[in-house]
Amino acid sequence: LVLLWGLGCAVYASTPPNRGDLTVAQFAENYNHLNRFSSAPDTPVYYLNEKGRWEKRQVGEIIIEFYDDSLAQPHFETEDGTITQVSFSRSYQGEGRRVALPTLQAVQTVNALLGKGAILFPGERRDILRAFSSPFSQDTYHWTIDGWDITLTADYEGYIVTNGYLFPVGEHPRYFQFQFIMTKVGQDSPFSSEVSTTLYH
Repeated sequence: LVLLWGLGCAVYASTPPNRGDLTVAQFAENYNHLNRFSSAPDTPVYYLNEKGRWEKRQVGEIIIEFYDDSLAQPHFETEDGTITQVSFSRSYQGEGRRVALPTLQAVQTVNALLGKGAILFPGERRDILRAFSSPFSQDTYHWTIDGWDITLTADYEGYIVTNGYLFPVGEHPRYFQFQFIMTKVGQDSPFSSEVSTTLYH
């Protein structure tokens, strides 16, 4: 009973405050909640402001960086003030070092937009989030869940993908492109070649 009580408390604590149709500010609140929970007891260096832009915590706060801080800037499409699409992407050319993939950002984005907790992923959501963390090939992946289409596209050469990181191999030309799009069902196609590849540094 004590274990069940503790698990219930953890599920409750991990669940973000906003559900249903979300504004950008509500999405950011959900994302930051999930990021704090996943990072505990450490403090994430970056957080999303109410406009959905990354900001760095002010100097003077106690900060222990837990995750790679090279994050992709999310882009939002809205209708009547609520989100109809979230997308982000990252690209590399010629990097000869280990590079972190934004797979955690993909997981947090799905949970934040659906208003779901960070633990006990049931059924289809569990399979989708596991797929983000699994080694993937050069391909386009597509899922639909809770009224949202999710598209993830990866294309690379000169790297191997292991545990959420790119590792350079051989002397081949190296490039990597990663694109994540989550679109409300009934909107335009969830895949677009026009999604920005600008990175946040």
